[in-house]
Amino acid sequence: MARLVDAVPPGSYLTIAHPASDVATDQMATSMRNYNEHVTVPLTARSHDEVSAFFADLDLVEPGLVQLHRWRAGTGDPGNDRELANYGGVGRKP
Repeated sequence: MARLVDAVPPGSYLTIAHPASDVATDQMATSMRNYNEHVTVPLTARSHDEVSAFFADLDLVEPGLVQLHRWRAGTGDPGNDRELANYGGVGRKP
């Protein structure tokens, strides 16, 4: 990630949507295993801390790294009473 961020000018943004390993853990482990058995390039689910590390030298845009449906939800009901095993965030290179 550092190589990617180093290659872009200050003021650039990095946007990440990433499968979560620490939300619905049993379902995600099964889902990732089943998915990866059928693809050439496997996915890796990561914890909140692991995905946060991708933004190490960036300024996170509010609301930070959150489950995707909680990132600046529109006027509709985003279903905040449920869990979604996917994190999203936007960071700005200073």
